[in-house]
Amino acid sequence: MIITRNGKELPQGVARIEKSILGEYKQILWRDIFAKRKANQEASLKFKRRPAEQNKPCYIWVFNNTGWLFSGWFIYIKTLDNDYALNSVPLGILPLAEKFESWAEEFSKIYAHKGFKRNNDQGILKARCILKAGRVEKIII
Repeated sequence: MIITRNGKELPQGVARIEKSILGEYKQILWRDIFAKRKANQEASLKFKRRPAEQNKPCYIWVFNNTGWLFSGWFIYIKTLDNDYALNSVPLGILPLAEKFESWAEEFSKIYAHKGFKRNNDQGILKARCILKAGRVEKIII
């Protein structure tokens, strides 16, 4: 049973008074109602604004650029939509910085690929990547 303001003067800040089955009265305050509403709105917005997780097929492309300006080994994740450079991003499959060149050379020998109008060393491996908010989260080989 709910007792409202019709004819009765309630204290300041009290929205209503509820009566339980046992006959006890409980005051429901406006600040509690607004706090509950705000919590529900924040939970709803957090759910709606969460970054969508995408699971996409991709290629791990490791190649050696022999040009004079940007020479060295590079790692790219190529999906149908985008390319992601991973030379500065630590992931589980990437080697430590000290062993990067030897790892890249081995990768290009094991997964050798001739194509993309390149005559230098390169390797390609089919994989799947999980993207969150436009960034590579995981690579599944």
